[in-house]
Amino acid sequence: MSMSKETDAARGGRSGWRGIAQIVGIAVAALVALWFARAPRSQIALDAIDLAAPEAPAVTVIRPEASAAAHEVRTTGAVTVLDGVRLFSQLPGEVIEIAPAFRNGGSFSAGETLVRIDPEEYENRVERIQAEVRAAEARVLRQQHKAEAKIAEFREKHPGQEPPPAITRVARIAEEEACADAARQRLAQAELQLSRTSISVPFDGRVANARISVGQVVARDTPLGLVYRNGGVQIEAQVSQEEALALEPVTGRRASVVAGGRAFTATVERVSAVVDRESRLVTLFLSFPANLSASRLPRPGTFTIVRLEGPEVQDVFVLPERAEQPGGGVWIVDGGALRSVSPVSLGRVAAGWLVESFDPGEGVVVGPVAGARPGLPVRVVE
Repeated sequence: MSMSKETDAARGGRSGWRGIAQIVGIAVAALVALWFARAPRSQIALDAIDLAAPEAPAVTVIRPEASAAAHEVRTTGAVTVLDGVRLFSQLPGEVIEIAPAFRNGGSFSAGETLVRIDPEEYENRVERIQAEVRAAEARVLRQQHKAEAKIAEFREKHPGQEPPPAITRVARIAEEEACADAARQRLAQAELQLSRTSISVPFDGRVANARISVGQVVARDTPLGLVYRNGGVQIEAQVSQEEALALEPVTGRRASVVAGGRAFTATVERVSAVVDRESRLVTLFLSFPANLSASRLPRPGTFTIVRLEGPEVQDVFVLPERAEQPGGGVWIVDGGALRSVSPVSLGRVAAGWLVESFDPGEGVVVGPVAGARPGLPVRVVE
């Protein structure tokens, strides 16, 4: 009985595997038949594709003509103080007076006292040294009188003889005169210190900033503020070294300036002798016309837009800005295809991009070209 059951189970297992194999075989056969059935149609579809080349892209070109043009540099800058004076206390003491004009934005006259330091100590010193001078001069006078008496007595006793130095008291008088001179020097120094208790400047001007108050005790060299002469402002603007070379000669060149919403003319007075360490640019210093009243000048710190026109150059192209392609070159059409050209840039002018003239071929492309590459066939649109 047992042997019969095992035999039946083995037969059942072989029958199951045989059924699965048949199903797999039928599925594979169906897939192969399907592939062969679709293959001709796929081949027909590929054969029917239109393999004609795409139409060449159209490009807009210009035909530039060589001419003369002036190089132009546009930059920004700021109005700065030209004749600025930083005021410091030259003596220690208490501030007892500040002029109403000595406030930020105030205007003052030449010689006007802006700050006064308590002069009492320095007045007392002057009076004391004046007394020393009088005493020294009195000693000189006394020695001179003694010498005169001795000389008269000597000549009476020794007619026709010159009195010796001991009688004339030359050395003694010289010594007393030296003491008097030293006292006068101390007096002059004391009077100078007294004069420095009143702080002023020898020009009409304005106060850029003030940092002092009445009652404040200052030491020597305490900063009091910054003042500048009326009209003592300038413009500082930076340009690249290449732009500076293109503007040569730079000094004396006129510029158009917009500052504080107003238009001015200015002149390049000088150029920095070194290149700025951070920006690697050259600084130009421009002055306003001398006949421009101080009230019309822009205030220090005003932002400016500066335009300078360089010397006229010959045989150049003025290209529209859209002709410049990424990388600083241009595309030209040569024999119906694109060719890249890298012109020598001379800067910007009001009309566009200034470059040295070159062979433009059939025209310089204006605007971007999709898929642009050297040798790409294109259709020219004037």
